[in-house]
Amino acid sequence: MSVLHSLRVVGAMAGVTARIARDAAFGHLHRASVDEETRWFGRRVVELLGIDLVVRGQDRVPPDQAYVYMSNHQ
Repeated sequence: MSVLHSLRVVGAMAGVTARIARDAAFGHLHRASVDEETRWFGRRVVELLGIDLVVRGQDRVPPDQAYVYMSNHQ
């Protein structure tokens, strides 16, 4: 990853952090908005870094439960 890629990711992270902190400071922080921001950030990182993301088996994951996903980085 180049320095430029790193700076772009840091910039995206700073934007998300600033928006969430602003909402929290004014008492407008809601789960849905945090979820939206984190989904945007994840998609943005994949886009900025040119990651070829492949999802398999999504149809077997119940959407009404919470999960933690771990990558093997291979």
